[in-house]
Amino acid sequence: AGARVNNGSVTDPFTCCTGSVPPDTANKTISPLPNPITANPFLKPEKGQTTEAGLVWSPSYIPGLNMSATYWRIGIKSIIAQLGQGDQINLCFNGNSFQCSFIQTNGQPWAVSGVINTALTHTSPTLQTTPQVNLASQVIDGMDYEVSYRFAVNDAIDWGLGGDMTIRTLATNVMKNQTNPGFLGAVITENAGSNGGNTPHWKVFFTQAYDADSWGL
Repeated sequence: AGARVNNGSVTDPFTCCTGSVPPDTANKTISPLPNPITANPFLKPEKGQTTEAGLVWSPSYIPGLNMSATYWRIGIKSIIAQLGQGDQINLCFNGNSFQCSFIQTNGQPWAVSGVINTALTHTSPTLQTTPQVNLASQVIDGMDYEVSYRFAVNDAIDWGLGGDMTIRTLATNVMKNQTNPGFLGAVITENAGSNGGNTPHWKVFFTQAYDADSWGL
């Protein structure tokens, strides 16, 4: 199957074009601007690394009590993404020859072999190709906490019920959830605890259970 082609539009930051009315105007809107979305044979696999370190404490003088704390970090880099048309042409405007190479005027790319054709950049683009590239990165880290206490019911209330009670609390503190789009001028976003996001700083769960010899609750 061929590339998917969007008929997009872009605001061209370069001055263009001699002979136009008005002449040599920057920030002109080019619409429609055909925008094929293509594969990239030079893509590399995304890379991730997970780090964990924790402590567990079970004091001998309080039988049945267990406490733990675990730090974790997840890092992902070279995330496969694709730039918007505006991001591409703005990077080209700031001297990124790689992005300039995906913009053409009448079949001629604005950059070849890392060299930007400045004359072409001041013409109206007729095609802008958007490949998938390794760009973005994400870092998430936080702490997990757990406290559990298991005891015989008759030790707490001697009603002759028997069985064991387990009380357990789990808490997760997400300290960081940052996404870096990976290109010059991009805004690094922090999603942990942000309004409207799905990653709260804190999540807490509380459970309790009762276990007898042949049944549980």
